Parts: sequence; C-alpha cells; structure tokens
Amino acid sequence: MQPRISIIMPIFNRADTVERALLSIKAQTYKNIELIVLDAGSTDGTLDVLKRYESEFAYFRSQPDKGAADATNEGLKRVTGDFVGLLMADDTYEPGIIEAAVHAYQANPKLDMISFGARIVMMDKGEIKTLTDLNDPSRMKLNFWNITIKENPSICSRFIKRSFYERVGPFNAVDDSGVQILSNDRDFMLRAVLARVNDTYLNQVGYNYFAHAGSYSFNSENKSYFRHCQEHVLLAKKFMFNKNLNIGQRCVITYWYFREWAKLVCFKLFGRSIKSLIARKA
Repeated sequence: MQPRISIIMPIFNRADTVERALLSIKAQTYKNIELIVLDAGSTDGTLDVLKRYESEFAYFRSQPDKGAADATNEGLKRVTGDFVGLLMADDTYEPGIIEAAVHAYQANPKLDMISFGARIVMMDKGEIKTLTDLNDPSRMKLNFWNITIKENPSICSRFIKRSFYERVGPFNAVDDSGVQILSNDRDFMLRAVLARVNDTYLNQVGYNYFAHAGSYSFNSENKSYFRHCQEHVLLAKKFMFNKNLNIGQRCVITYWYFREWAKLVCFKLFGRSIKSLIARKA
C-alpha cells in the first residue's frame, strides 16, 4: 500500500520564503505526494517563483480569497490523497517526515491523524535559530488543555486523513460578517477531540514554523494578540454549551473563557506590555 499524501499550501506575498518551502517538499524521501497551491493574488514576485515549479503542482490557482483557512477549505475539496498536510509558504518540512508518517499509517490504517514534533525558528545571520522546541509528546497530545491553555493546536505538524475532514467538517474560515477567523485551527482541533480522533505521535521534529515580521502568529510584536484573545472568548463560549463535553473538558473551557477575558481587560488597561507578563505567568 502506497498512500498518497496531499499537501495544501495557501500563499500570499511570500516571494522571499516560498521557494524554501517548496524545496522542503522536493527533499522528501517519499514521493507519492500531491501538491495543491492556492495563491491569493500575490503582487510581490511570488508568482514568478511559483511558475518555476508549476509543473509539479497537482492544482494551482491565483485569485483573491478570504485567508489561509478559506484557501485550505478550497484545497480540501480538490485533494485526492489519503492524508492531508498543511504547509504555510513561510515554513518548511524536515526531510523524511512524510515517509515516517506513511510508515505509521501502514502500521495502523485506522489512524485519523499523525502528529509529530515542531519548532519555532528564525533566520539569524543566514542560520536557522530555534526559539521554541515543540517536540514534547505531553505538550502535543490532543486534549482541551493543550489546545486552549497551552495554546498549541499545531495544525501544520499533523497529517490528517481526508475522510476525517469529511466527517468533522472544514475550517471555520470567516465569521458571520465575512471577517477572517484567526483561531480556526484551534476550533478545528477542539472539534477533532470531540469526534474522538484516532491519533498517534511521531517523536521527531518534522515541521519548522518560521518567525518573522510578516507572520500572524510568530512576529516579535504579535500584532494579532488582542484579536486572538477576542476570538478565544467567543470560541470558549461556543464550546461551553456543547452537550458532548465531559466534566474535565467543560472545566478547561470555562477556565479558558475567564482567562481570555482577563487578558482582554489587562490589555485594555495596561497596553501591549502586559502580553509578556501574561506569557511568563502562563
């Protein structure tokens, strides 16, 4: 059995990083890979880079969309692979991670999700410097505490079975007013837990999240911090009333709700400087 692995890459104005991401796919030892590239109408030279690799794409389009999650949902409608991975255009896979995931699936075909370690890195004088190591089985374990309080959905360091996406549903990409939802990955992972996902963990680093000024999640100022907190309050409120939660999950969600409200209040009172204090206390 040689399962196909589909990789979805949403992209917008990443001319400086996209080739590095694409080369990390080409460097994989496992070759039955389907690559879906969804560009949101880049204007910075990204398309020039993509054209050099277009013959290797199973599908490519360039047109405005409503963000990475919206593009990913479009990609999920087009993939044909057994498992699906998400690769952001400023990140990279580690060599051999897809082959390791395939071996795990071959050993247990009932798996819904294959998780693996990741790290947050940055370029420092031409060299990759590790900022945070996420290769910890206890931290990567799928439960409400890790997804909310530990703030570690790590959606990109997981290969998810296409049939599981079909069962749980796509990402909630935008709100009722059409505004992009930044916490769509956390929402999906909470739904995955409630759907009793059959998950395994590979104790190796397979994904690099690159921190840089243009990153939503890992820029030095984290300009989206306040917005994330607002979304977390709404998301917690949504799950608090889910009848399928057990007592432990309900306690975690309730704690998360009030924790994020406290962050918002502190942020309003003390400004951005409170973020570093809260992070140290977490």
